[in-house]
Amino acid sequence: MMRALFPLMLVVAFALVACDDDTKTTNNTNNTNNTNNTNNENNVNNTNNTNNTNNVTCDPVGVLATGTRLALHTGNADNGGVLVLDLASEPYALAADVAVVHSDSTLRAGNDRLYVVGRLGGDSLLALDDETFSVRWQLPLPAGSNPQDVALVSTCKAYVSLYQKNFLQIVDPTAGATVDGTAVVPLADFADADGLPEASFLLAHGGSVYVAVQNLVDWAPSRDGRLLVLDVPTDTIGTEIELTSPNPFSPIVAVDDTHLAVGCVGDFSGTQGGIEWIDTAAGTSTLAVSSTDLGGVVTDLVMEDASCGFALVNTPEWTSGIRRFCLTDGEGGPGAAGEWLVPAGPYTIVGLALVDDVLFFADATAAAPGVRFVDLALPDAVSERLATGLPPGFAKPFTPLP
Repeated sequence: MMRALFPLMLVVAFALVACDDDTKTTNNTNNTNNTNNTNNENNVNNTNNTNNTNNVTCDPVGVLATGTRLALHTGNADNGGVLVLDLASEPYALAADVAVVHSDSTLRAGNDRLYVVGRLGGDSLLALDDETFSVRWQLPLPAGSNPQDVALVSTCKAYVSLYQKNFLQIVDPTAGATVDGTAVVPLADFADADGLPEASFLLAHGGSVYVAVQNLVDWAPSRDGRLLVLDVPTDTIGTEIELTSPNPFSPIVAVDDTHLAVGCVGDFSGTQGGIEWIDTAAGTSTLAVSSTDLGGVVTDLVMEDASCGFALVNTPEWTSGIRRFCLTDGEGGPGAAGEWLVPAGPYTIVGLALVDDVLFFADATAAAPGVRFVDLALPDAVSERLATGLPPGFAKPFTPLP
């Protein structure tokens, strides 16, 4: 469904700062203000190297796994906003409508900014200051591209997945510009009959960027899903990891240094897919817990430790709940579904966040949207609702803030 993008005050984008485009080398050697550039042409690790115009340092950007605040996207068919939940002390305080954004958005934080990916009908990447939430810049993306996610790798490089295109867009997350109009990561080799790979969620982890490819034709899976492994220095896909299930739908989650997890939903019937456990060193994936065992499909998950976590399970009856799971049995065998933390039925759950042994969930119940939480030390008690006004968004609505 096409959704209207609320007007946003735009700021003038700063001059482009590219960190990995070799075509900038010639210009740098003529930069009279940088006497060291010509000596650094072969030093890709030097912060003053020739790939860095205007001699600006490109520092790594680590995406926060946890923080002292949670940002939450809310939206309906016409309006969208950002709320911030302060976790510094109890009772938790919810600041409503700190920013007006596109009604269908995904949030990511890093680089002292909150990035808002304007998805269907938005076709934009918006950067907000992560303290004042003022607009730093807004970058238009290709029309009709339906961007899905952004992965930050440095202060001058990030990747945006585009659902309706067969490439990833490379952007400068500090300046708010495309690195180059032609600087993209081609994905056509991973498309199916409709010419699109349907690249969805991204994860920057361990020096690589992982790209979830759904491969849908007329919204039905045409094959099992894949995680593409993007080599950041060359902006090319190095390898692909075949999943055992179709339609990787949840955000990709880091389990440890060499393992990831993702929820695959198949055709949403509840009989396909489950939680895939990916070994990035071996380049393999196994189905750790099936949708059949979980009682539905997994659309979000968080890890409590390197073995077990909590899954947002959507049942074939169109109810939702939160269930424990483990990826392995501890002895090399497959994982298993555990007990329900929040039984399926009472709430319309669309997203999870785990902070300091408190599990927060976004509740999009039409009559009473809000944020609720469960203290894992008291797992039988669900909190009262912190009202959000608009319902939380369905696509990765939470992101941690420092």
